[in-house]
Amino acid sequence: MIITFRKAIEKGEVVDCIGWDSNLLSLDGFSPKHGWIKVGLSKLYHIHRIYEVKRKNVQNLSTRKKSVEGRVKRYGERERNRSNDFLHKLTTELAKAFPNAIQGFEDLDKAGMYSKSKKHNRGISKQNWKGIINLMNYKSRIRLVDPRYISSTCPLCGGKLIKLRGEKSLNAKGAD
Repeated sequence: MIITFRKAIEKGEVVDCIGWDSNLLSLDGFSPKHGWIKVGLSKLYHIHRIYEVKRKNVQNLSTRKKSVEGRVKRYGERERNRSNDFLHKLTTELAKAFPNAIQGFEDLDKAGMYSKSKKHNRGISKQNWKGIINLMNYKSRIRLVDPRYISSTCPLCGGKLIKLRGEKSLNAKGAD
């Protein structure tokens, strides 16, 4: 028998703030106390990719053999279980590594990110950004941030980044 319980977050003094940027293969964070933090999500992407290929192969077989149709459902369940296990372990490690920190995440909406590119859409669909936020919600203090225009502010000095025609971004207050 498995009994699930939740432990209340200990309300200690906030000693740090971490802003997380959600990318396809990584979760990048910045904290004034710890500096830049990079968490790889390539293993999670790999889990989704493996089961995508397995389902494709079984679906091709299912057109000829009706007895293999149940495998598609089982592969979907295994994929969910393995990705949820990875997310639980990841968020537990983040909560332990940064106790008493407010963790800011982008409030991303995947529905608005899809385009006409099949490859891009499959990459977006393999992401578990909301899953990370939901699990971190009861393991640590979180704050959701509107993702618009946050990449135009320097995390070190707060200066606005100016995009010049044909050149890379420069900082308005000088190069940091």
